[in-house]
Amino acid sequence: TPRRIRYWTPTFFHLDRAISRIHWLSSGTMSYYGATVAEPELLDEEDSGDKLIRSMRRTFSTVDLPVLALPWLLFTINVLPTALLKDRLLGNIMFAATFVLALNFLLLSRASSWKILAAKCMLAAVLAEYLGQYDRSKYVDDLAIYSNSALYENVQPTSHPGSFKDAAWLQFSADAHVDATKGVGYQSGHLWCAAPIIGSSHEAGLSRTVGFWAVGMDCCRYRGMFSCGDVWNLTKHTGLVVLEKSALSSSEFPMYMKAAKMGAEVYGFGIPAEPTLVRWDVPSATVQKEALTSAISFAVVAVITYLLLVPVSMIVLNLLNLPLIDRKSAVLKDISFGISPASKRYNAETVKELMENRCYYTGSVMYDYAYHLANKHLFIGMLFCHPAHPFSKMERLFVAVIVSALVVFPVSAFSVQFGQTGLLRTLIILVGVTLPRNLLKLYLIRISQADVKLELSGAVVEEKDVMSQWIFQAVVMVLIATLTIIICMLCTQFISNRSEESLSTVLGRNGDGLCFMFTLEIVFDLIIPAPFSVGGCPEKFAVGFFGRWRAERDFYEPWEDAEKPKWDPTDASPVRAPLLPKALRLTDLGHAMGQTA
Repeated sequence: TPRRIRYWTPTFFHLDRAISRIHWLSSGTMSYYGATVAEPELLDEEDSGDKLIRSMRRTFSTVDLPVLALPWLLFTINVLPTALLKDRLLGNIMFAATFVLALNFLLLSRASSWKILAAKCMLAAVLAEYLGQYDRSKYVDDLAIYSNSALYENVQPTSHPGSFKDAAWLQFSADAHVDATKGVGYQSGHLWCAAPIIGSSHEAGLSRTVGFWAVGMDCCRYRGMFSCGDVWNLTKHTGLVVLEKSALSSSEFPMYMKAAKMGAEVYGFGIPAEPTLVRWDVPSATVQKEALTSAISFAVVAVITYLLLVPVSMIVLNLLNLPLIDRKSAVLKDISFGISPASKRYNAETVKELMENRCYYTGSVMYDYAYHLANKHLFIGMLFCHPAHPFSKMERLFVAVIVSALVVFPVSAFSVQFGQTGLLRTLIILVGVTLPRNLLKLYLIRISQADVKLELSGAVVEEKDVMSQWIFQAVVMVLIATLTIIICMLCTQFISNRSEESLSTVLGRNGDGLCFMFTLEIVFDLIIPAPFSVGGCPEKFAVGFFGRWRAERDFYEPWEDAEKPKWDPTDASPVRAPLLPKALRLTDLGHAMGQTA
């Protein structure tokens, strides 16, 4: 029985072609959509009875992958700045931006399948905000608690601990030390350890009340041999207070308190109702590292977990044979995300549309936005821009490196001089992100597209003209790179003279400028008005992507688009019928899959 061949559509991974070849070699069949060919003799697979695998091989496609990744992208750009940045400004901006994106997706989508995906984007924005705030309150805010709390010096071990309730750090007197031989361990899951902090008055028998206790976890025996911190070094007299209100230690505090009271009972010490518990000889850098590591780990796990939903969604849609996008749409043949075969050539109209930043292609606002973002965003475009885009991946990489250096190095130098936080620092980041990036990007786009514009104009392009354009662009890049290196060297010298920390530490602490760069480009793409022209009409202005997409939709809408109803027979759309009419209702999916296989 002859079967139909599917028209090949370029995608990022091009799994269609690979799977089809495997299917041909393994079963001698080719089942695509399009023209028909005779099927060679079938092998053992027809007798295997595994209809699901054969159906997957016939219909599996990654054409929906870019748009399925949109909820994950919105989740990521929201949760990371909300959870990890000290300044809440960017997190609030990104929550508003992602919510506006999801709302526009919901309002401008027509088919129920796309509305479901738009609702998933909105859920991603809300969930990211919740998890980001949870991560911040649990870990990052502890840094502010310890930074803003008081530091007391020359604290006597016999002092009443109630006098230091607002303390985060205690510098004890020179005679104070931890009596490591009188440690105890309270077993409850972990071994919670406590040992008394005593002074000369305790050793002389003048006092038997201990109000300060050194604590730790899994660093002692049940009796004696307390080794939490550098307790055997008698020159160490500093303790980090375990705060009951701290999210990091709130669950540990009751266990440490039980261990301290057990130690007082075992060794016959008096203990006040609310003793002060400290972690002995813990540097502030260690506390910051623990809090940041926990916060980053939580955020990374959340991002990776949400990322797993992307391939799962793609597999489910392929199993149900319910593609979001019409794979037979003619417009898809020139759409590519990042990678294309070397032999693939694109017509001049495709290059022109990319150069003019056309927004409307398929009729699906979500798919068009994913394609627009892959070609417009500086960082995303380094991997996923169209192979024929006049602003190439290497040129994007050059601009990204230059702009990143012009943001991180000056902001690091400013932070060394004036502090790590503050409105002025945020304003400098915003200016550094927007001004150099926009000027450099616009200029390089102009010179890199000069030869393309000349070709599209219909004029005869000689080799010497192309070479002169290439030389001019190379000279400009060398000059810009040289100027950037000089600025970075001056900032490095300034940081080295003013800071005791290593250069890498200072730069890493000020890497939030890169986060501003990545996320604010998405925000600017939503709100900045820009002129455009479509179909030879006079130029007019539109606000952001959605303004231009709606304007272009009014022009192109009579053409067939790729968005279509699939999951609800009541959906209205002037496009082709679904690939599997039997699967219009979810109740018919099992029957449709059985007959298709």
